[in-house]
Amino acid sequence: MNHLAELDYDGDEEDFVLRMLILDDTADLGVLKFLRLRRQQEIVNRHAPVKKRHYLTRPELQPAPMVRSGWQSIYLSREDRAYIQVLGLDVSTFDYLMDSGFREAWNTRPIKRTDTNQAGASRIGARSLDAAGGLGLALHFLCSTMNKVSLQIIFAIIPSTVSRYLNFALDILLEVLGQIPEACLSWPDRDGMQRNSNIINAKYSHARYFKGAFGFMDGLNLPVTTSSDEAEQNANYNGWTHSHVISNIIVFSPNGTIMTAVVNAPGSWHDSNVARPIYSLLREQTPDRFFLLADSAFPKLGEGDTQCIKVPLKSGARIRGTLRERQKILQESKEVTSACQAVEWGMRALQGCFSRLYMPLDTHNADGRARLLMICMRLHNVRTERVEINQL
Repeated sequence: MNHLAELDYDGDEEDFVLRMLILDDTADLGVLKFLRLRRQQEIVNRHAPVKKRHYLTRPELQPAPMVRSGWQSIYLSREDRAYIQVLGLDVSTFDYLMDSGFREAWNTRPIKRTDTNQAGASRIGARSLDAAGGLGLALHFLCSTMNKVSLQIIFAIIPSTVSRYLNFALDILLEVLGQIPEACLSWPDRDGMQRNSNIINAKYSHARYFKGAFGFMDGLNLPVTTSSDEAEQNANYNGWTHSHVISNIIVFSPNGTIMTAVVNAPGSWHDSNVARPIYSLLREQTPDRFFLLADSAFPKLGEGDTQCIKVPLKSGARIRGTLRERQKILQESKEVTSACQAVEWGMRALQGCFSRLYMPLDTHNADGRARLLMICMRLHNVRTERVEINQL
């Protein structure tokens, strides 16, 4: 006789158990109610409608992504006009990034997956995109606001492949940009500051107070998604703009490249607080009589020859001194206000090319935001140096 036979338990036996509980002890009414509720919930769960998911699979896409797709049409055209429109870079710059390490890294490294050995060899023949497709996917993602479904259609790859390939390509791209000189963000030496100052003074030849100006500084707020965590939500809420953002401070040179930047700070911080690392550069690595031009949100950091930042007067500010001194201060303020338009053009050049910065960034992924911002800023320098497109 099998004493380990499986118990065949059905609803009739459950009713029998409930009746036994009632007959046994009226104190078991709580257990009775619990069992009744559990049974009702099981019935609801059993008949609950299954929510349909809508997504693309291989039969709905082009069958050979490396042979025939929207991306292949652009890639094989080898037209600067098309490349700049879709990727933000011309053909020679795209090839330059490929030859600077992107192709080798794509072909030799395994793509991260939870079900593969990360120390194993890559399987190039099993991939849906080659190295050019991977770089194109990353660049088009940065230069557009489209969702991943559109990327699936353009590159003819399924949803899970888009996510994995995009992360893989962005990691490689950031690494490559860190190795090429055109993408470098560096603080200039005295000679570099003097060259920048000469450019600014030639541009604003009418200005009387720009001798020593070598760059422009301003803040850039970028939208982020709201967080369910109250502390994190408050940290990113900007009361001035009434929105959830992250704060960034960018310093542009007069040729349009970015010299340095502070990125990914909480949106509740004021620009003057976010810029503290830049203040250290101005105090410690900037000779006297050289300064940045900025708006009135920033402090002057000194007076006279040691002034590190020139800013316009705040609205309603009272001016002290003689008539001549007041006229000088007003004239200087007007000149700084006029010149600071250049940094607005720089911000427009950055966001105009890399439209992904207009989309709300993931508030829970600080590392991902930092990666995206650094890639965009380094690519901006590459674009300015090689494609020679900027608005300053």
